[in-house]
Amino acid sequence: MLRGGGVYSPRLQLIDEEVHDKVAAVIRTLRSYVADPASNHFTVILDDPAGNSYIESLLAPAPDPQIQTRHYLRSREMDEALGLAAPADSEEGAGEQPADASGAVPASQAAEQEDDEDDFKVHIFPGNCSRCNAPSDTRMHIMDIPYFKEVVIMATDCESCGYKSNEVKAGGPISTKGKRIILKVEDEEDLSRDILKSETCGFRIPEIELELTPGTLGGRFTTLEGLLRQVYDELSGVGGAGGAAGSRFAVGDSADDTRKAALSKFLKKLQSAIDIEVDGVKKGYTLILDDPLANSYLQNLYAPDDDPNMTVEWYERTFEQNEFLGLNDVVLEHYGEGEGQGETAGQEASEHKS
Repeated sequence: MLRGGGVYSPRLQLIDEEVHDKVAAVIRTLRSYVADPASNHFTVILDDPAGNSYIESLLAPAPDPQIQTRHYLRSREMDEALGLAAPADSEEGAGEQPADASGAVPASQAAEQEDDEDDFKVHIFPGNCSRCNAPSDTRMHIMDIPYFKEVVIMATDCESCGYKSNEVKAGGPISTKGKRIILKVEDEEDLSRDILKSETCGFRIPEIELELTPGTLGGRFTTLEGLLRQVYDELSGVGGAGGAAGSRFAVGDSADDTRKAALSKFLKKLQSAIDIEVDGVKKGYTLILDDPLANSYLQNLYAPDDDPNMTVEWYERTFEQNEFLGLNDVVLEHYGEGEGQGETAGQEASEHKS
């Protein structure tokens, strides 16, 4: 940025002196940040609709208090700019199938209606691979988890590059309270428990200082052992296409010996949690799932009775949690009553005036 401004500033002065002065002021400010960052604090904001940008966390794998990550739904204009949706003009009339002369519904449309009514069918959506852009199908299935709720499982498998991904999203209404699940992990049987970690769920193991903030790894439906191994693979750099972005700065040429040693020590503690032992001695630990939307699930091995090793706590969400989830602006109670009352009051005032 500074090099570009230094090259074009003299030319810009000849074209538009007012714009040149504004650019020069910005360049001076940026140079002051570079020269003395300790005295000149500033905020960097990355807004990437594709979600492919990254800022290194200096405290990884622990949360960095200086970094805040927020996910949002893309707008229609963003999807069109990224090529993920066709322009609105090209879609007009594309989804309508007129009936034939006799008024009967076409066979293709009738088949689609039957598919929608079949809850056990696997729906296939054509698309492109996010890695190699080759044609790749995404499969979706609606599943009912006993003693929990209905969830949507989505999986993508690219035959060209071998990329695989899966994600789970909970269905049904938004819970009025948050849910916290605490499990005492003691043996291999606990590692085999089914676990559904939604994209809004936080994941902690205090004994090894492991904490996954909401949004990490997205939604996952696997076993507890499978989830821990996925975290290990991402941090060690063997998961997917080189592991997590944060681990690359801790194991590559850009990392110093201190950070490499810290990551290696943490991975040993994480492996001990997977093996449930330290130095050959069995050692349990505590697993905490905290989901403000209560869309996460951990299998109860004693269902429908209570699990002696698992505690489920329900709590009221804070204002900050509702704000982060976008729930403060959602009107759920007495919706539309104010408008109706306003119309009634207007009518009564009009009648009284007449």
